[in-house]
Amino acid sequence: MRPLACLATVAVMAAAASAHAQAPVKLSTQVAARRVEVGQAFRLQLTALSEADGDTPSSARLTVPKSIASQGPSVSTQRQVSIVGGRIEQRQGITATWTLRASRAGQFTLGPASVVVGGRRVTGERVTVEVVPAGSGAPGRRRGMGWPFDPFDPFRSFPGMPPMPGFGQDDQLSEEDLLDSLPPFPEELRSETAPDQLAFLRATVEPESAVVGQQMTLRVYAYGRRGPFREVNASEPSRPDFLSHVIIENSYGRRLHRVPIAGEVWQAVKIREVALFPIRAGTLQIGAMRMGFDGRGYPSGGQMKGLVRHSNSLQVTVSEPPLVGRPPGYQLGDVGQFSLSAAVQPREVKVGEAVSVVVTLRGRGNLPQTLRTPGQRGVEWLEPSVVEDIQVESSGLSGWRKFTYVVRLDEPGRVRLGEVRLPYWDPWDNAYHVARTGLGIVEVRGEPTATGEQTDEPVDPLEQLTQPRTQLGTGPQQPWRPADRPWFWAVLAFGPTSVLVLRAGGRLGRSLRRRWRERQLAHQAVAVRALRQAGEAARNGDVGSTASQVERALFTALEGAVGLRARAVLREELTARLQSSGLSEELAHQAVALLEDADAVRFTGDEPKLSASELVRRAEALVERLGRIRPSKPPPRGDT
Repeated sequence: MRPLACLATVAVMAAAASAHAQAPVKLSTQVAARRVEVGQAFRLQLTALSEADGDTPSSARLTVPKSIASQGPSVSTQRQVSIVGGRIEQRQGITATWTLRASRAGQFTLGPASVVVGGRRVTGERVTVEVVPAGSGAPGRRRGMGWPFDPFDPFRSFPGMPPMPGFGQDDQLSEEDLLDSLPPFPEELRSETAPDQLAFLRATVEPESAVVGQQMTLRVYAYGRRGPFREVNASEPSRPDFLSHVIIENSYGRRLHRVPIAGEVWQAVKIREVALFPIRAGTLQIGAMRMGFDGRGYPSGGQMKGLVRHSNSLQVTVSEPPLVGRPPGYQLGDVGQFSLSAAVQPREVKVGEAVSVVVTLRGRGNLPQTLRTPGQRGVEWLEPSVVEDIQVESSGLSGWRKFTYVVRLDEPGRVRLGEVRLPYWDPWDNAYHVARTGLGIVEVRGEPTATGEQTDEPVDPLEQLTQPRTQLGTGPQQPWRPADRPWFWAVLAFGPTSVLVLRAGGRLGRSLRRRWRERQLAHQAVAVRALRQAGEAARNGDVGSTASQVERALFTALEGAVGLRARAVLREELTARLQSSGLSEELAHQAVALLEDADAVRFTGDEPKLSASELVRRAEALVERLGRIRPSKPPPRGDT
């Protein structure tokens, strides 16, 4: 008997364990209307609840006939607490809602709807609806009529109670009524279609056709259907034929908006905005952007990749401004609306001294990098120093650029410096204009250079060339003159010509080195300023701003060191591109590693590998090493 009792005990314990392992799941299927018209939207709702310590239901699915169009599901979490016999029972689960439309009349069976619980799929019950032709007057749900309890609005059955938010009091409830109740959102986020069921990126450029130098604004938007998300694992769109100015660098801290697309509610945000200035005419390409969606409901590829999606690539048409009416001196790419002003100090100098000429260029558009100065005898213009303040206003660039020249005066008298002119194309007016500013007169004191004595009587250059002969006979033997031989002049010209060529080459080389060095120092100054801002953000505990400023400093230092616009290069290609641009393998790997750490700090905010102060310290050391690099050649045109 004792063995039989043991076996019975074991069987009871196994049954209890099995019952606990397969805790019951309560499924409830409700449909908003049992009789609808063709094309009328109605909802089917599945509620799945399991015990609080059990597995949460997921992966809701609904089977419908071919004549029924289904959208969804829209899933929300549920938690239920009840008291039964003095004992508290807690359940958790989900509510999945589908929006359905029938394309033809008839009687249809919907379902069963199902969910996955503990690795197995559990199905609910089937429901039947009758679809009648459009306009036949299918009864709608009225307050106090129909079902004794409406799962979509439980207070409808009680007179005097307000309806649930999002549900109107009309006889027929449509999907458009719910979508119309969404809060306002920026019109630029509106999209007519959704190319993906979970998430997608959409890129636009405005305008789609322009002239060389005219601003074209690139915008990229991100859309997700599974609720809020954040940007991870992003790479920038390629744009080799454009100069660019970043307006919106990333989506960090930007607000998500709820946007209706094809009858469904999506989360949307603008993640990039870049001002592009084409540098050549033709059909130009803008590459696709990559971004990972990180958030609950978005399956991730691991290692902070998120749900990876790519935007559409873009193609734009760029032409030159018209030749008709083009003013002399117009430089291709000078497009916008500009004005010039100038100041000259002092107005009185000695021969050989210099004055300061400050020319300020103001306006909006593609502000020129250089200005043409007037040329005349005795006036020498040296290379200018340039400072600027360019900002974004209404997605367009505007500001000023100040050119400070040192002008040497070598001729005495009242020297008229002339004027500085800037011909430009105005895309808003579709016409050429010329901005100009006069420089006035400078008094130059001193003695003119001696030119020697002059006579008023003209001299005949052929008078003493020959002498008349006094008798007949053979002419005198002409002496040998090397100047009569062609090779003599070639040998004579070789020396001065070679000196001039060598001198011109030397001056050109020094000028290029000086310009490149000035450009490198400008990049280094911007990088140091960004590091200073990163240090302040780190001390304030703002890790996102710290990472953004560190990334900005490193990109600027790399451009100054090797001339590579690293921001426009895919991260997986960046190491090789840096090495091919002349950077050592060690520095290239350190730079890419620091950028990846900055991305991790900026997009996670939880400092996964190192602190914000340590990130700034590493960036300062790397930027200092990059600043000591002396490039041997200017950067390629495609990366500038």
